[in-house]
Amino acid sequence: MIIRVPRKMLIAGIIFLVTGAAMLLRTTGFVDANFSLWPVSLVLVGLFLLYRVFLKNAADAHVFSGIFLILIGAFLLVLNTGVLESDFKQFWPFFMLFAGVSLFFFSLKKKGSARMHMAVPAAGITALSFIFLLFSMGIISMSLRRFVVMWWPGLLIFTGILLITLDILLSRRKRRSLSPSVLSPPPASPAPPTQPGPPGSSGSLGGQVPSSRESGGR
Repeated sequence: MIIRVPRKMLIAGIIFLVTGAAMLLRTTGFVDANFSLWPVSLVLVGLFLLYRVFLKNAADAHVFSGIFLILIGAFLLVLNTGVLESDFKQFWPFFMLFAGVSLFFFSLKKKGSARMHMAVPAAGITALSFIFLLFSMGIISMSLRRFVVMWWPGLLIFTGILLITLDILLSRRKRRSLSPSVLSPPPASPAPPTQPGPPGSSGSLGGQVPSSRESGGR
């Protein structure tokens, strides 16, 4: 007999876990008393969406929104703790990064060429977010406008490498899909049925060959 554990217990356990961890940061004095807990709701909604996708067979589109809400909620919780004292305007590329990561995990639910069509934009968004972070965080002292004017041909190089890699992967996949049918030998044609000869012939089933004694007596 198979015992089915209700999934409501899993949802309740996750809610208590996330809420208790957030409250523990306040009670232990790790964060300020004015610490806002509203981003926890975003994390819970994101976890609920992932729960519906992986355990309730909901639409795959919820993977993107679920992971995106979890990352946004966790990021806002970190900002509320005061660990990052910089201006909020410096962290806007993180939202692009979260969108790229969410789109990448959404592509894992797809198959074939649809996965590549999702994974390639996800990689591009993630790469751009890292570039923008270098400027917004002040790691690169050069202005973004000057950087674009100087290095925009690199985007063409990156696009070319990406297209070549994509073509190689797709060609290998086509070869693998065609190799069983090409390498397997063609089916052997069935042998034609044996037709009986005319009566009285030596090869026929009904004809009898007279013996030498019978022929000599006659």
